[in-house]
Amino acid sequence: MIYKIVILLSSFILFINVQFVFAGYIYLNTGLETLFKSYSKSEDNESKHYEGGQIDRLFLTTKYKREFLRGRLGDLKFDLNLDRYHMSYFYNEKPSYSVPFSNNKGDNTDKFNRSINGRLNLKFPKKQTEITLEYSEDKLFKTDSDVYFNSLSKIKTDIQELDGVVKSLDDYDKNKMQNYYFYKYGTVNLMANYTEYKYYKGLESDTNYLKIDTIKKAGVDIKNKVGFNFEQEIKKFNLGDDDTDKKTYLFGLVDAFGFPTLLKFGDLKFDGYAKHIDENFEGSNFNSKYYQLSTTYEKNQYTLFLSYNYEYNEDKYVNDIDKYHVGTIGLDYDSKDLTYYTEIKYKKGVIASNNLDNNSYSFNNFLAIISSGLNGSGSVIIKNSGTSSVVIDLSGLIVDGSNNFNNVLILPSDQLIISYSEYIKGSAVILSGDGDDLTVYIKRDTGYKYRKNEYNIKSGYYLKYFETFKSRLDIDYYFSNYDVIYNPNNRYINEDENRFNLLKLFEIRPYNLIFDKQFEYKHLNENQDKSTNWGVISKDGYFSLNKKFYLISKYNKYNYDKSNDKEYYSFTLNLDLRGSDYNISFYPEKEYEREFGVYKKYTTIYDLKVRYKKHNLSTYYSKEEKKYNNLSTYSEKEKRVYYIYSGENILFDVKYNENIYEYKLQLFNANLKLVKYRSFPVVRPYAIFEIGFERERDNAIGEYEKDDYVIVKLTYTPTDRLKAIFSFEKQIDRNMDKGYDYECGVNYQTRVFKLALGYRKNITEIDEKRRVEHEIYFELRKNFDFYYGTGS
Repeated sequence: MIYKIVILLSSFILFINVQFVFAGYIYLNTGLETLFKSYSKSEDNESKHYEGGQIDRLFLTTKYKREFLRGRLGDLKFDLNLDRYHMSYFYNEKPSYSVPFSNNKGDNTDKFNRSINGRLNLKFPKKQTEITLEYSEDKLFKTDSDVYFNSLSKIKTDIQELDGVVKSLDDYDKNKMQNYYFYKYGTVNLMANYTEYKYYKGLESDTNYLKIDTIKKAGVDIKNKVGFNFEQEIKKFNLGDDDTDKKTYLFGLVDAFGFPTLLKFGDLKFDGYAKHIDENFEGSNFNSKYYQLSTTYEKNQYTLFLSYNYEYNEDKYVNDIDKYHVGTIGLDYDSKDLTYYTEIKYKKGVIASNNLDNNSYSFNNFLAIISSGLNGSGSVIIKNSGTSSVVIDLSGLIVDGSNNFNNVLILPSDQLIISYSEYIKGSAVILSGDGDDLTVYIKRDTGYKYRKNEYNIKSGYYLKYFETFKSRLDIDYYFSNYDVIYNPNNRYINEDENRFNLLKLFEIRPYNLIFDKQFEYKHLNENQDKSTNWGVISKDGYFSLNKKFYLISKYNKYNYDKSNDKEYYSFTLNLDLRGSDYNISFYPEKEYEREFGVYKKYTTIYDLKVRYKKHNLSTYYSKEEKKYNNLSTYSEKEKRVYYIYSGENILFDVKYNENIYEYKLQLFNANLKLVKYRSFPVVRPYAIFEIGFERERDNAIGEYEKDDYVIVKLTYTPTDRLKAIFSFEKQIDRNMDKGYDYECGVNYQTRVFKLALGYRKNITEIDEKRRVEHEIYFELRKNFDFYYGTGS
């Protein structure tokens, strides 16, 4: 099938080239690649283990693009990738290399990968029409590789090809996409689009993955002002669970694609649309509606904004039905020196949930239920399934506040129905007959319904008087309340919430002085749970192009209605000196925090950064001490020292970290890199020598334990085509386990040729048991390519 598609497309390409002058490109690349890996492992008192594999690959890549009249009439693009694999996998037998596609030893498999992408875009300017056709298909078989050389955590490979042996899985992924697009523009614009995605996950077919995703779109508008848009998305899953069919309707001031538009009448602007969503989810229908209408009036520096929204939504996850009316009015003023805004929003809604319970009980269980009361609305059906009559005394049963029952006779196969709208409570007594013959069915609405009102007022200004004085004020007030209409399970209670936020800023900077002030106040009352937070920030000092010296002072007070109050203040000094070849920054800080009646916390921080020419030094120290009222105290310390030297041929860095909390942890790291450059044809490094050392130690068990790690690496790149790497790593962990790792590899690669060789050896001793691992790899690729065209 694939080859038929290739032949048809090739014929179409030749026809197109005959009809038009060629503008575009064509690219072909084909070749052969082989990769061989051999792994062995030997351990004390165990037999030697072998694993390996050979992957032979024959590939073809072609890319084609054809422009019609330099793109004014559209274009054609086509990409094709074909790969044929022959994979030989060896397990518990020594791998052997053979001529590509001739190895019949081991576990052999033949696989194909393919990728097809085609796109045809046609434009008809005279007809004001554009058509696009797209198709893509990908099929990729799955592979897996075991992880080796992982005895110690810090030793890892520097050569990617030495990660592990690849083996084929009898599985693959397959994806398809087709897209059809039509657009007719002019006074009346028409749009239609159909897109379909198909997925196949092979052996994962028992999981509920997305199998088909279909998207249909259509729209029409008049002069990009008033229009209608329809979109349908159908999702089908592998097991049929979670299948959805979602339809979205948009109409109003929208274009054919569904984007909102504006209707202008001088300084007056209108926008608005209606959106309806109809969704089928797990066999049930859910709806959502949204209506918006807003108008904006702009005159000089003033903007007046009015809007109305209606929202209706059936929540498919919690079975809620939300209905909201939202009104907003706003006024903005914007000038060179002053910006002012005010916005008032009112939101009124009803939230309801319909949830019906339908259960059956024995008569004795029914008596226990009504003795404590049953709230809500519904019905009680008492059915006689026996062969004799039953007489019940219901004089003690209260239904919605009244009693209308006395003695009731229930004949065989007959039933008694009692309906209630608020509650049912009381008792019942059997005067004659057998109570075991009675079955009670209770239907009850356990949902809820309540009203919600929200008010939100925002206002503020920003005053800019030259650059020496700026002032800003922001006020935000919010209030909401709930009014319960129906709540049989006491799921919701009457809740009121209000919050008030105020932010005031001053920025006073005469000449090179800084006097910035900020005041913030926040108040929250949520269901009678109150909290207040207010704080002050002051920034005072001096600044210039190369000098900064200022103090930041902060104070915050937290008042809680149902918990302990808190207060916090800090002082931070910022010192920054800059020159042509140096930079010095110093940030000492003091913090104090207290929770009344519980604890006091003190924090001291010193942060210093120095740069001088090629030298960079960074130091950091912090100490935190927390004292509880019961006299218990804990402290935590942290120290960091970093030094980096960046020379022309030398890169050197040293890092030291120390943390003291429940125990002391130290980390030391040093790295040296020597670089030799070549200057032709461009300046690039051709020899890099790296040596690194890392030590981690702690006294978690009462005495210091060390964890050391050393790396030595040499990278040699005499040309852009040739690269060689040698790497040595050593680790001794705190349990006195140790490991050594050797890697070397050489890679010669051009546009049409690649030859790579590599070797890795790992020796580890864990729990006095010695393990030796080896791996070699060989890769060869030869390809031919061709390119002709006027672009890329």
